Amino acid sequence: MTQSISLENELRITRHDLEQTLTEVGIAWHRVDLQGTSSIIVSSYGGRIYGPFSGADSLSMNWVPDAFGESERLRDMVTSRRWNVGGERNWVGPEIRYMIPDRMDYWESYDLPSHMDPGTHTLEASDRGVNLTSNFELESYLAPTGTVQFTLDLQVAAAANPLRQLQDFDARFAMITFAGYASTVVLSQSSTDTILSESWNLNQVLPGGIALIPTTTTPEVTDYYEPVGDNLSSVSGGVAVKLSGDRRFKIGVKAAQNFGRLGYVRRDVAGALVLTIRSFPNDPSAEYTEEPDFAPGVNGDSIHLYNDDGGLGGFAELEARGRTVGQAAGQTASSDRFTTWCYQGTSVDLNKVAHQLLGVGIPDYLLVDIGEAS
Repeated sequence: MTQSISLENELRITRHDLEQTLTEVGIAWHRVDLQGTSSIIVSSYGGRIYGPFSGADSLSMNWVPDAFGESERLRDMVTSRRWNVGGERNWVGPEIRYMIPDRMDYWESYDLPSHMDPGTHTLEASDRGVNLTSNFELESYLAPTGTVQFTLDLQVAAAANPLRQLQDFDARFAMITFAGYASTVVLSQSSTDTILSESWNLNQVLPGGIALIPTTTTPEVTDYYEPVGDNLSSVSGGVAVKLSGDRRFKIGVKAAQNFGRLGYVRRDVAGALVLTIRSFPNDPSAEYTEEPDFAPGVNGDSIHLYNDDGGLGGFAELEARGRTVGQAAGQTASSDRFTTWCYQGTSVDLNKVAHQLLGVGIPDYLLVDIGEAS
């Protein structure tokens, strides 16, 4: 018998709750309207994106820590400048260069620079959405060492349904609810030496679902922490990964073997299926310099998935990398667009979406794991 993934970490913070708490704590935020009644919330604290929400009383489709339900708890997080505040965020990588002073002692030496996250972000509403800007410096712990100055500009706006131009769109997808937005990250690096960096987009999602990555027939999957084990399986057209939020692992997939999209299907607390698809400009000619602490020179992964063990809150992460910047990469600035498309519907309808946008279906035996099929 297949054991279902737990939904114990399902949180019940509505858009109204989030807006009220952010306001009470004094955090600047802006709502970006999407399709229909859906929207996202962009917060200046940590430069986060929450949602989409289907309405004021609906829950977020990505992970929002329960501290956001109480202003005093959130105020404590802000006062202590904690980074783990959910939503979608943008960092600069590679992690092994900027956050690990001693790769021989990875976990004990791990040091997330607070001037990057939560950092300081200016927020300005625009005609299309919202702009966030942050300036910070990072210390390179790998050779060549030194301090690097960065400017990260983030533009967030609604994104159109990518299926809209297909024949018979209205008839084929009429019963599916859609919300989409795009995060355009412009990363500028001051360094004129050979230090290589890249923007790093991470969306913290609720656990209890299946990630789907379209790949070539024999993809190389990199383990970064504990082995992914049987949470990883092959499916027609790619790989599937169970993200349970109770067992730590992190994997990467080579840029040369994926096609710049990944999906995540899960069942929400009301029993509805949600399919989140992320699209980004995968470029196998870029360096993608992240590598495991124990495997110097093993790099080239443009997609990463992280599964928490519960120690940080029991979430999962859908991660994508921007194109490399630095003198050796031939550019000191890059612009990368990370797009998120969220669909709600039946398993039959979402299977249609998955086939069209991922080229990978949602196998029935995997739907059993999220309580959808019998």
